[in-house]
Amino acid sequence: KRVVAENARRKLHNELQELKGNIRVFARVRPPGGEEPALQVDDEGGSVAVAHHGASQSFRFDRAFTDASTQEDVFAEVSQFVQSALDGYNVSLFAYGQTGSGKTHTMFGTGSDLGIIPRSIAQILSTVEAETRNGWSYELEASFLEIYQEHIHDLLLCDEREREARVHKVVQGENGRQEVTDLIFEPVRTQRDVDRLMKVAEGNRSVARTDMNERSSRSH
Repeated sequence: KRVVAENARRKLHNELQELKGNIRVFARVRPPGGEEPALQVDDEGGSVAVAHHGASQSFRFDRAFTDASTQEDVFAEVSQFVQSALDGYNVSLFAYGQTGSGKTHTMFGTGSDLGIIPRSIAQILSTVEAETRNGWSYELEASFLEIYQEHIHDLLLCDEREREARVHKVVQGENGRQEVTDLIFEPVRTQRDVDRLMKVAEGNRSVARTDMNERSSRSH
């Protein structure tokens, strides 16, 4: 009965996600920093209006977050994608924007104000713990990579020379998914394991100073 119920939940959940759209675009506006805001956000209608030379141009999104939106608000909207990943579906989520627009804050967070990535990891580990008590068995592994100047770097490889020299390729795996060759995969069981790997990966990212940020990520 438990398996039947779980399969029914999985089917309904992911049918709902398909109805919402397999590709969704959200916009998040950061606080103006003391300046007069140039954007008007309609969070209910999912639109952002940009004022320019006395005119206003409106852009529509699947969801728009105002500068008052919290990390909890953002994650509440994307946590359903994490559930789809747990259900075995391919999921990709990324942040795009100019330097200083708040991508790192949204994805990683600041201090105790956690972003999407640590909240997603917590949701995965919590689900695994609950399902393990129900008789399921899970093995979790993590890898971290960056794409910098069209090259793939393994961020868990701490030797800088080897990291720069190693050639990674994107290939189609046996399961039909796209895979990156020669990445380091580390087993993870707890939040502490993930935090340790994220710290290593963050320390190995390519960064440079910009006018907006003393230490800006130059990679994806």
